[in-house]
This record gives sequence, structure tokens and C-alpha cells, in this order.
Amino acid sequence: MKWFSIASLLLTLSCFAASAKWQEAQAMADQGKWHDAAALYQEMLKDAPTDAALHYNRALCHEQAGEVGPAVLGYERALRLAPRAADARRNLTLLREKHALTEANTLAPGLPTFTAWFSREEWTCLSLAAALLMIAAAWWAVLRAAPKRRAFPLSLAILGCFLMTACAVIVRKRGAEDQLAVVTAADVALRLSPFATAEEITASPAGSLIRIQSAQGDFVYAELLPQGTSGWLPLQAVERITSPVSTP
Repeated sequence: MKWFSIASLLLTLSCFAASAKWQEAQAMADQGKWHDAAALYQEMLKDAPTDAALHYNRALCHEQAGEVGPAVLGYERALRLAPRAADARRNLTLLREKHALTEANTLAPGLPTFTAWFSREEWTCLSLAAALLMIAAAWWAVLRAAPKRRAFPLSLAILGCFLMTACAVIVRKRGAEDQLAVVTAADVALRLSPFATAEEITASPAGSLIRIQSAQGDFVYAELLPQGTSGWLPLQAVERITSPVSTP
């Protein structure tokens, strides 16, 4: 009981501290201190990297501060965690329209559009739920159901197997999202080779979506989406979307 009491106290203090930081960050944003608020949200993300609301609020602060790249990155990360978040999607669309950034289809080839309605973590949970359905129905059919009444549980087991397989395929294919990144720095260009003095291919505006294909030293070889142009970009100028916490 003593250890339980201590653990409960620590949890309460942790929740109180998180609430206090939320209020402080919101107060900074209300005062127009966008950089300070973004930094505080970043600090909170270290303890809660999968909190979509924190990514969203941090993106709002970067947008208000005129930092397009980090804002796009924050909205994209929020949508990876909460794909049905209408505010984040609307803000991201308006931000791209304002800065002439073209939206790209980031779904893996062969995946239907509806698979984007759920996050990869949600598809994983659905796969596990389908596996439990399959196991339970098979147990019912073999050990509990009368011989003449096994058709229904067996049908459920087959359905569960089908759903589990389909969800597992979606999760595997969506693993390609790990290669997606956003150009967070301004005045960056795709180059022919991984050197700062190499010839420029095309401009890569802050907020551009890219697909990283390989890395060499301080550069990454990436495809600019949706144009399809490939070249080298400085590593410090891009951040992967699936990285839960970005550097300030």
C-alpha cells in the first residue's frame, strides 16, 4: 500500500505539472509569444510524444510565427496520430494554399483511400481485435458448439482471419510512411550531389513534402513530392514526419 500511495502521489504531481505547463503555454500564445509557447509545447512533447493535441498546438504557434516548415511538420504529425482531426487538416490545407505548396498523395501504392481514415496504430489494434475474434470463434466452434451449430462460429473465425490479414497488410504497407519528411528550413534546394557547392536542380520551399530514399554524410537523397524530382538535401534541413518529437 505504501508503494501504491507513492505512485499515486507521483502521478498526481505529474498531471498537475502537465496542466500547469498547458496553461503557461496557452498564456504565452495569448500574449503573442509564439516562439516561447512553441518551445514549451516541445518540452511537453518529450514526455508525451504521441499527443496529437500538443503537435497541433505547436504547429499553430509556428504558423503564427511565420515558420512554415515546422508548422507543416507539426500538422502532419498531428494527422498521423489523429487522422480524423478536422481542424489540423483544414489548417494544413489553408497553410499550403497560402504558400503555394502542393499537397501530395502519401498513401502506399495499392492502398485505397479509406485506409487513411485510421492511423497505423489504430490499424494495428484492429488487427489484434480481429485475431481475438478468430481465436474466440474457433474455440467456440471446436469446444462449445454442437456439431450441427458450428457453421456460425466457423464463419466468424474465417471473417476474423480475413480481417486480421487485411489489417496486417495495411500496417505493413503503411510502413512506407516512415520515409516521408518535411523540409523545415528556408532557402533550401535539391542538388545534384551531396555537397553544398553542387549544382542546384530545383528549389525546395519550406514545408515541401519529400520521400527520403537514402543518406550519405550530412545529406539525404530524397524525392520532392508530388513533382517527383529527386536530389540531395542537407540532413539538418529536413525532419521525418513519423519522428514523434522534433528538435526546437
